[in-house]
Amino acid sequence: MSLKGPQRLLVIPRERTNAFALLRTCRQIYAETALLPLTINTLTVKSLPRIGPLLREMRKYQRSQIAVFKVEISDPRRTTSHSYVTQEHFKEAYLETHLPCLRRIHICLYPARNGKPETIVEGEAFLNSKIAPGLVARGYEVEVEAMAMDYSTFHHL
Repeated sequence: MSLKGPQRLLVIPRERTNAFALLRTCRQIYAETALLPLTINTLTVKSLPRIGPLLREMRKYQRSQIAVFKVEISDPRRTTSHSYVTQEHFKEAYLETHLPCLRRIHICLYPARNGKPETIVEGEAFLNSKIAPGLVARGYEVEVEAMAMDYSTFHHL
């Protein structure tokens, strides 16, 4: 028998199973493990302006489980921009109120594809001297990391 068109059989590969399917099978398992993805993983955003909308989409109990936050800055020229990265910007992003269990902030700074090599050094210096001390004073563990390859190359590996 040959099936063609809308009647053909679709075969779904077994590798494409829902990673969270087990959580739906038992209330006890769900109750004990539902927040693990938020607790043991890192919340990563590709730019600071995106953190506000992302946090608003999450429920309070979900946000309260996040302990590690990572922001990826794809162009170091943005770091010294007064409007992009400031202590006020971190406050506007609701880190204290929306992420009460946050312990660690990791800032990855990628060199611009066609930018000057010194801009990443300047960006890293700015973050370490102007931004990190204020975050550390507020009780966060902060790591500023200058990446060796540009953002698009890194994310296409």
